[in-house]
Amino acid sequence: MKGYVKTQSGAATGIKACLAYCQDAKAYWIVIALFAASLFVMIDFLSYLQWWLTLLGLGLIFFPLTSVFFGKFTSKGYIFSKAVGLAIAGYMTWLLASIKI
Repeated sequence: MKGYVKTQSGAATGIKACLAYCQDAKAYWIVIALFAASLFVMIDFLSYLQWWLTLLGLGLIFFPLTSVFFGKFTSKGYIFSKAVGLAIAGYMTWLLASIKI
């Protein structure tokens, strides 16, 4: 059987090895569907990662502003910097769209 990788224990791994063990067409399509679903999960993960990095960037950009207002807090207002950054970025987007720029 070509296209599979054997581990040290001798077990075959990978998609081709999984397909080789499928005896009927129903199991074959189940394996294909699971593989396709894993690709969609990866696409969703990349979108989540992009959103998280955007919020992280907004939090770092607006941290000096929130540290002035929330300086007495233990975290110096870092927890609020993401919310303030998202609110200001949303307001600026709305404002620019409203005046058609």
